[in-house]
Amino acid sequence: MNEPDSAAHRDLGAVVQAHWPNRSWKSVPLDGGMTNRNWRVTVKSDTRDTERDFAVQLLLSTDHAARIGINRSTQGQVMPIVEELKLGPKLVAWRHDNPCALITDFIRNTSCCGPQDRPRVILSVAAALARLHGHTQKTTLHNYIADPFDGNEWLFRRVQKLVPQAAKSFAWALDLSSRCQRARGAFDACLLHSDLSVGNVLVSPSDVTLIDWEYAGGGDRYFDCGDFAEKWELSADEEHQFVVAYSSGKDSLEYQLAALRMYRFHSRLREALWAVAASTTHFVDFDHIAYSRACAVRLDEIASSSAFEDSVTMMESSTEAKEVQCS
Repeated sequence: MNEPDSAAHRDLGAVVQAHWPNRSWKSVPLDGGMTNRNWRVTVKSDTRDTERDFAVQLLLSTDHAARIGINRSTQGQVMPIVEELKLGPKLVAWRHDNPCALITDFIRNTSCCGPQDRPRVILSVAAALARLHGHTQKTTLHNYIADPFDGNEWLFRRVQKLVPQAAKSFAWALDLSSRCQRARGAFDACLLHSDLSVGNVLVSPSDVTLIDWEYAGGGDRYFDCGDFAEKWELSADEEHQFVVAYSSGKDSLEYQLAALRMYRFHSRLREALWAVAASTTHFVDFDHIAYSRACAVRLDEIASSSAFEDSVTMMESSTEAKEVQCS
């Protein structure tokens, strides 16, 4: 193994030995991490000839995590909430000392996510998000970037400070985000997952588990919907299937679909800004700058699409009508 991998494995060994002293164990690295180093760790029982699997994450330190929008205090408050809702994995241990680590039950992802699986995955995630949002209305939990509008402003300021030469290329997107914020108008915050990438959604035949709640916090429910749609590359028909299954009942299906499509823009904007900030942490072997550039290309595509413009216009009209009714 190379030097960074060797150091990471030593840290993993320190975490495992601290939590399970004198136990035999083995590990398999897990793919997909852009922030943390992740392993499946199999630990042998000290009383029986049995084994149990755990997920162990080596985490960024609290200070470095805050640099890219992670509030460890909020994350700690979120974990028992989502465990009670049966949406997140069971927390086994949280090590705050160096090396910082999170240990949870290991959840097997049994869905292969082929074309034949997508309808079931979409419906399962819609139901999971409806449960999360419905049970956490008017939350006061704050995270730096959970809110799609304030969060992107926060990230933009971080990029201005950390990589100022990169910030200029995102100014137009922040202006467009302000227009979207006015179009959305006021909303009641609920708890969001805020990072519904393919690797963070684990699907079984009967349920779905969402992992990596580092960016969770209060925000607009429809951002989670748009984030899922964007990161899973939902087609127009799949977007409609998702909205029908998710429907909050507070807004028309047409409005919810428009909000989802608008927030696909904010999902990609946040990824682009976040990746620039994350490039300064040097914690994992990932090309964050190349990822940010790819996100920026996609951001242009969304902004120039008729689906996005039509969605924002529809929401502007709806908000204006509500304001007239209230005046």
